[in-house]
Amino acid sequence: MAAAVAFSRRVPRTLDDRGARRLLHAVGAETFGDGMALAAVRGRIGADVVVAHRDLPARWIPPRSPVGGRDLVRFGLGGGPRVGRLLAEAEAEWVESDFTLDREALLAFLARRIEE
Repeated sequence: MAAAVAFSRRVPRTLDDRGARRLLHAVGAETFGDGMALAAVRGRIGADVVVAHRDLPARWIPPRSPVGGRDLVRFGLGGGPRVGRLLAEAEAEWVESDFTLDREALLAFLARRIEE
């Protein structure tokens, strides 16, 4: 419940579908639902926002990232903080694309980042 309380404090007052998917991906279905309800009860968001997104967890399951640590090993990286940073950057790029970048695009992104 603590996660839902924290989440309810950061739900934006206006929320489009893309933003709702980002939030659901970040916090998971249970926290998303509970946090949206808490945000509405506290007056942070209107009932219209809750109604618009209340069924999102039932109709959209957040996908798993198409790339992972094994991909970076294939690029010759062993492990450590750099791998974590690169994976976080790739995930941020993927989320920013509204989860549309495919594996090949993310591998190309990682290759460019490794070369920098």
